[in-house]
Amino acid sequence: MARSNVLGPLAMAVALASCGGGGGRRGGPSDGSVPPSSSPSGAPPAIPLGPATSGPAATAAPSARPLPPPGSVAFTAIGVPLSEPGLRVLVRPSGGRVQVVVRGVPGGSNGVRICPVSDISGAPPVDGCVVAADGRPVDLVVDGAAGGGVGGVLVGPSDGSVGGGFRGAEVTLIYVPDGDSITLVTPRLAPPETPGDCPEGRCAMAFELTPTGSGTYSLEADGRGARPQLTLRVGLPDGGSRMVGMVEGSNRLSIGSTVDGRSDANLSLRNVGPSELPPLEIALVWPSRR
Repeated sequence: MARSNVLGPLAMAVALASCGGGGGRRGGPSDGSVPPSSSPSGAPPAIPLGPATSGPAATAAPSARPLPPPGSVAFTAIGVPLSEPGLRVLVRPSGGRVQVVVRGVPGGSNGVRICPVSDISGAPPVDGCVVAADGRPVDLVVDGAAGGGVGGVLVGPSDGSVGGGFRGAEVTLIYVPDGDSITLVTPRLAPPETPGDCPEGRCAMAFELTPTGSGTYSLEADGRGARPQLTLRVGLPDGGSRMVGMVEGSNRLSIGSTVDGRSDANLSLRNVGPSELPPLEIALVWPSRR
């Protein structure tokens, strides 16, 4: 069973790298660039706990994107359409502890439901979920991950009051990594309304890891008969970004690249097909600096 507490807000921000598009079947190097958009491991960082809450939480004022404490990393999903079945993220957290912050929850909603999970498809524990308001950190301990296993979260709408889901949320997991593997099960993504018109939160979303380390980056997924496009970019010293891998198709998808750790990487997912993109399972090895 998992334990949960609501934490006090974090006040620092990290930069958001741009995400890109393009076509092709397998990732490869590129020199194209685009303009910029808007430590040692150890025990999980001690973060003072605030009062615990239960039931729907009131919507809070938006907060800055949280910055990970020394020795930890922040994995952020950007432009998340939080409709059923939600976003599932599995990582390897030291001690099984994961802190979750969701931003972009619209005013008037009853917040989001955050549940600890330890696999890619199983139902979360009925008594382990927390409803949190916009920008309010939630601390979860996934017991199955406490011994070095996989643990993570399922994030979705708290009830039907959000009209089937809201778009454009930002979900951040902060944890001390015991490994570099990250597994995602994405929400459904709508098709573009017109060719080339694919905004985040509707038919596109992006992912970042801060800080990115040096090493081999890999991605494996299955297009499930649809047309997802996945693009990996790394930051440049001038604040722009460079595409280092891109893949698109309806079957097996793969990206392999090397990141140098001097700047963070950004992975974008776009639905470029004419129909809804079903939930995709994406297996990543994303080097972290720790």
